Amino acid sequence: YLNYAFVAERFGYKNIVEFSCHCDERTPHVHCVVVPLTKDGRLSAKEVMGNRHKMSELQDSYGKLMQNKFGLQRGIKGSTATHDSVREYYGRINQRLYYPSCSMELNSETRSPQIETPPLMGREKWAERQNKAISERFNQMREHYKGEAEKQSQKVLDYFQGSKLQAEERADRLRKENTQLRATIREQDKKLHPEKYAAKTRDRGMHL
Repeated sequence: YLNYAFVAERFGYKNIVEFSCHCDERTPHVHCVVVPLTKDGRLSAKEVMGNRHKMSELQDSYGKLMQNKFGLQRGIKGSTATHDSVREYYGRINQRLYYPSCSMELNSETRSPQIETPPLMGREKWAERQNKAISERFNQMREHYKGEAEKQSQKVLDYFQGSKLQAEERADRLRKENTQLRATIREQDKKLHPEKYAAKTRDRGMHL
Protein backbone atom coordinates (compact mmCIF):
# COMPACT_ATOMS: atom_id res chain seq x y z
CA TYR A 1 0.00 0.00 0.00
CA LEU A 2 2.82 2.42 0.90
CA ASN A 3 4.52 1.95 -2.48
CA TYR A 4 1.25 2.41 -4.38
CA ALA A 5 0.43 5.55 -2.39
CA PHE A 6 3.87 6.98 -3.23
CA VAL A 7 3.43 6.35 -6.96
CA ALA A 8 -0.17 7.61 -6.95
CA GLU A 9 0.83 10.82 -5.20
CA ARG A 10 3.78 11.36 -7.52
CA PHE A 11 2.17 10.53 -10.87
CA GLY A 12 -1.59 10.44 -10.17
CA TYR A 13 -3.53 7.27 -9.44
CA LYS A 14 -5.50 7.58 -12.70
CA ASN A 15 -2.25 7.36 -14.65
CA ILE A 16 -1.24 4.02 -13.13
CA VAL A 17 -1.81 1.36 -15.78
CA GLU A 18 -0.36 -1.57 -13.84
CA PHE A 19 0.95 -2.05 -10.32
CA SER A 20 2.00 -5.53 -9.19
CA CYS A 21 4.06 -6.74 -6.24
CA HIS A 22 6.28 -9.79 -6.75
CA CYS A 23 6.81 -11.50 -3.39
CA ASP A 24 7.47 -14.97 -4.82
CA GLU A 25 11.06 -14.15 -5.80
CA ARG A 26 14.23 -13.92 -3.75
CA THR A 27 14.06 -10.13 -3.62
CA PRO A 28 10.47 -8.81 -3.33
CA HIS A 29 9.88 -5.91 -5.72
CA VAL A 30 7.20 -3.93 -7.52
CA HIS A 31 6.49 -3.56 -11.23
CA CYS A 32 4.71 -0.32 -12.07
CA VAL A 33 3.59 1.03 -15.46
CA VAL A 34 2.70 4.72 -15.45
CA VAL A 35 1.39 6.93 -18.27
CA PRO A 36 3.54 10.11 -18.30
CA LEU A 37 0.58 12.50 -18.47
CA THR A 38 1.08 16.13 -17.48
CA LYS A 39 -1.44 18.10 -15.39
CA ASP A 40 -2.81 19.80 -18.50
CA GLY A 41 -3.37 16.45 -20.26
CA ARG A 42 -0.26 16.25 -22.45
CA LEU A 43 1.78 13.08 -22.92
CA SER A 44 5.38 13.96 -21.99
CA ALA A 45 7.82 11.50 -20.46
CA LYS A 46 10.50 14.20 -20.34
CA GLU A 47 8.35 16.56 -18.30
CA VAL A 48 6.88 13.92 -15.98
CA MET A 49 9.88 11.63 -15.49
CA GLY A 50 12.45 14.38 -15.95
CA ASN A 51 16.20 14.23 -16.36
CA ARG A 52 18.85 12.53 -14.22
CA HIS A 53 18.57 15.23 -11.56
CA LYS A 54 14.82 14.75 -11.25
CA MET A 55 15.20 10.97 -11.15
CA SER A 56 17.76 11.37 -8.38
CA GLU A 57 15.28 13.50 -6.43
CA LEU A 58 12.68 10.77 -6.93
CA GLN A 59 15.08 8.22 -5.44
CA ASP A 60 15.78 10.60 -2.54
CA SER A 61 12.07 10.96 -1.75
CA TYR A 62 11.42 7.24 -2.02
CA GLY A 63 14.54 6.47 0.00
CA LYS A 64 13.38 8.71 2.86
CA LEU A 65 9.97 7.04 2.84
CA MET A 66 11.50 3.55 3.03
CA GLN A 67 14.00 4.63 5.68
CA ASN A 68 11.33 6.13 7.93
CA LYS A 69 9.02 3.15 7.56
CA PHE A 70 11.38 0.17 7.32
CA GLY A 71 14.85 1.50 8.16
CA LEU A 72 16.17 0.85 4.64
CA GLN A 73 19.07 2.89 3.29
CA ARG A 74 19.11 4.65 -0.07
CA GLY A 75 21.78 3.55 -2.51
CA ILE A 76 25.01 5.54 -2.62
CA LYS A 77 24.21 8.81 -4.38
CA GLY A 78 26.41 9.50 -7.39
CA SER A 79 28.18 6.17 -7.04
CA THR A 80 30.25 5.14 -10.05
CA ALA A 81 30.65 1.56 -8.83
CA THR A 82 29.91 -1.06 -11.46
CA HIS A 83 29.78 -4.05 -9.07
CA ASP A 84 31.58 -6.16 -11.62
CA SER A 85 33.47 -8.59 -9.40
CA VAL A 86 31.55 -11.50 -10.93
CA ARG A 87 32.14 -10.08 -14.41
CA GLU A 88 35.85 -9.81 -13.70
CA TYR A 89 35.88 -13.39 -12.44
CA TYR A 90 34.29 -14.72 -15.60
CA GLY A 91 36.54 -12.44 -17.60
CA ARG A 92 39.56 -14.23 -16.17
CA ILE A 93 38.00 -17.57 -17.05
CA ASN A 94 37.29 -16.36 -20.58
CA GLN A 95 41.00 -15.72 -21.05
CA ARG A 96 41.58 -19.46 -20.74
CA LEU A 97 38.37 -20.88 -22.18
CA TYR A 98 36.62 -20.30 -25.47
CA TYR A 99 32.87 -20.15 -25.04
CA PRO A 100 30.30 -20.62 -27.79
CA SER A 101 28.52 -17.49 -28.94
CA CYS A 102 25.49 -16.86 -26.71
CA SER A 103 23.65 -13.73 -27.69
CA MET A 104 19.99 -12.84 -27.78
CA GLU A 105 18.74 -9.74 -29.55
CA LEU A 106 15.37 -8.05 -29.73
CA ASN A 107 13.63 -8.44 -33.05
CA SER A 108 10.72 -6.53 -34.52
CA GLU A 109 8.23 -8.89 -32.90
CA THR A 110 9.57 -8.55 -29.37
CA ARG A 111 10.25 -4.86 -28.95
CA SER A 112 8.69 -2.86 -26.13
CA PRO A 113 4.92 -2.40 -26.49
CA GLN A 114 3.68 0.99 -27.64
CA ILE A 115 1.15 2.75 -25.40
CA GLU A 116 -1.52 4.79 -27.11
CA THR A 117 -2.28 8.35 -26.07
CA PRO A 118 -5.06 8.18 -23.44
CA PRO A 119 -8.39 9.77 -24.38
CA LEU A 120 -9.99 12.45 -22.25
CA MET A 121 -13.06 10.25 -21.75
CA GLY A 122 -13.36 6.53 -21.06
CA ARG A 123 -9.92 6.28 -19.50
CA GLU A 124 -10.74 3.14 -17.50
CA LYS A 125 -11.61 1.12 -20.61
CA TRP A 126 -8.54 2.56 -22.30
CA ALA A 127 -6.40 1.42 -19.36
CA GLU A 128 -7.90 -2.07 -19.54
CA ARG A 129 -7.17 -2.20 -23.26
CA GLN A 130 -3.58 -1.05 -22.80
CA ASN A 131 -3.04 -3.41 -19.88
CA LYS A 132 -4.25 -6.33 -22.00
CA ALA A 133 -2.04 -5.30 -24.92
CA ILE A 134 0.99 -4.94 -22.65
CA SER A 135 0.30 -8.31 -21.03
CA GLU A 136 0.01 -10.02 -24.41
CA ARG A 137 3.19 -8.41 -25.71
CA PHE A 138 5.20 -9.35 -22.64
CA ASN A 139 3.88 -12.91 -22.87
CA GLN A 140 5.20 -12.99 -26.44
CA MET A 141 8.56 -11.68 -25.27
CA ARG A 142 8.68 -14.18 -22.43
CA GLU A 143 8.00 -17.12 -24.76
CA HIS A 144 10.55 -15.80 -27.25
CA TYR A 145 13.32 -15.48 -24.68
CA LYS A 146 12.38 -18.74 -23.02
CA GLY A 147 13.05 -20.51 -26.30
CA GLU A 148 16.24 -18.51 -26.88
CA ALA A 149 17.47 -19.24 -23.35
CA GLU A 150 16.91 -22.97 -23.85
CA LYS A 151 18.91 -22.86 -27.09
CA GLN A 152 21.79 -20.98 -25.47
CA SER A 153 21.74 -23.28 -22.42
CA GLN A 154 22.02 -26.29 -24.71
CA LYS A 155 24.95 -24.64 -26.51
CA VAL A 156 26.77 -24.12 -23.23
CA LEU A 157 25.95 -27.66 -22.06
CA ASP A 158 27.22 -29.14 -25.33
CA TYR A 159 30.37 -27.04 -25.06
CA PHE A 160 31.19 -28.16 -21.52
CA GLN A 161 30.40 -31.79 -22.30
CA GLY A 162 32.72 -31.58 -25.28
CA SER A 163 35.38 -29.86 -23.16
CA LYS A 164 35.07 -32.55 -20.48
CA LEU A 165 35.51 -35.30 -23.07
CA GLN A 166 38.52 -33.53 -24.54
CA ALA A 167 40.03 -33.12 -21.06
CA GLU A 168 39.53 -36.83 -20.29
CA GLU A 169 41.10 -37.85 -23.60
CA ARG A 170 44.02 -35.50 -22.99
CA ALA A 171 44.54 -36.85 -19.46
CA ASP A 172 44.51 -40.44 -20.77
CA ARG A 173 47.00 -39.51 -23.48
CA LEU A 174 49.28 -37.83 -20.94
CA ARG A 175 49.16 -40.91 -18.70
CA LYS A 176 50.20 -43.13 -21.61
CA GLU A 177 52.96 -40.72 -22.62
CA ASN A 178 54.16 -40.61 -19.01
CA THR A 179 54.30 -44.41 -18.86
CA GLN A 180 56.24 -44.56 -22.13
CA LEU A 181 58.60 -41.83 -20.93
CA ARG A 182 59.31 -43.70 -17.68
CA ALA A 183 60.07 -46.86 -19.67
CA THR A 184 62.40 -44.94 -22.00
CA ILE A 185 64.23 -43.35 -19.04
CA ARG A 186 64.60 -46.77 -17.41
CA GLU A 187 66.08 -48.27 -20.58
CA GLN A 188 68.53 -45.38 -20.92
CA ASP A 189 69.49 -45.74 -17.27
CA LYS A 190 70.15 -49.45 -17.80
CA LYS A 191 72.52 -48.64 -20.64
CA LEU A 192 74.36 -45.98 -18.61
CA HIS A 193 74.52 -47.97 -15.34
CA PRO A 194 74.41 -51.69 -16.19
CA GLU A 195 76.24 -52.60 -12.98
CA LYS A 196 73.40 -51.24 -10.86
CA TYR A 197 70.83 -53.41 -12.55
CA ALA A 198 73.20 -56.41 -12.57
CA ALA A 199 73.52 -56.06 -8.78
CA LYS A 200 69.76 -55.94 -8.39
CA THR A 201 69.43 -59.08 -10.52
CA ARG A 202 72.00 -60.92 -8.33
CA ASP A 203 70.18 -59.82 -5.17
CA ARG A 204 66.89 -61.16 -6.45
CA GLY A 205 68.59 -64.44 -7.37
CA MET A 206 69.98 -64.81 -3.86
CA HIS A 207 66.52 -64.43 -2.32
CA LEU A 208 64.99 -67.12 -4.54
